[in-house]
Amino acid sequence: MPKELLNEQAYKELTENTKCVIQFTADWCGPCKTLKPVLENTSEEFGIDYRTVNIDSNREFAMSKGIRSVPFVEIYSGGELKETFVGSKNKQQLNEIFSIYFG
Repeated sequence: MPKELLNEQAYKELTENTKCVIQFTADWCGPCKTLKPVLENTSEEFGIDYRTVNIDSNREFAMSKGIRSVPFVEIYSGGELKETFVGSKNKQQLNEIFSIYFG
């Protein structure tokens, strides 16, 4: 299971120091539930830290980031935001994206 980021400070520390994937999610979101195991598996294969942010319990933070739809995914490497996407992806699509940044 991915660890949930519970506050903005933990988010900042993680994104500044590691290769990571962050999924903004909600318990009521069907596509989020579908994407989570695929992201978890692919992140593990690439050796990337995978975390989630629940937008319902972190509403202000999600709003400050401009999150309007979930699942919303951010990909970080070298302390920089490399890519974002909204919606679900399959294993092949994630492998292609991850290969670009973490290959």
